[in-house]
Amino acid sequence: MSGGRLILLVDDNAEDQYLTTEALRAAGGKNTMHTLDGGEELLAYLRRDGEYAVDGAAPRPDLILLDLNMPRMSGHETLAELRKIDEFRNLPVIVFSTSAVGYYGFQGDEVLSEDSAPGDDFLAQILVPVDDGVECFV
Repeated sequence: MSGGRLILLVDDNAEDQYLTTEALRAAGGKNTMHTLDGGEELLAYLRRDGEYAVDGAAPRPDLILLDLNMPRMSGHETLAELRKIDEFRNLPVIVFSTSAVGYYGFQGDEVLSEDSAPGDDFLAQILVPVDDGVECFV
């Protein structure tokens, strides 16, 4: 990496991987984006299993961008497994979806839908810390 941070993008859709990578590159950041195809691959990467067992194959990330809707292991399941690993319990994760169905968010460990979101200011509470975090990475 050339002075930037490592961002892992976890998304099963190659087109979404490409668009996200290009958007961050166009923003002018000096960060490195590494793409993974799903939750299982992310966990193998973080645990340095299989192909990631080789020295240098899995540098520690600074941020994870995690797709919510993936076929084999959802973003919810992936995040739950990730938080069980002490070393990554506090690793910043931004969960996103390209799906236009409903609103989902997280409050602590609780997954919120549009029916259970705690009021209009909830999105502002999420966006302020996320925006600050993204600003640091871009």
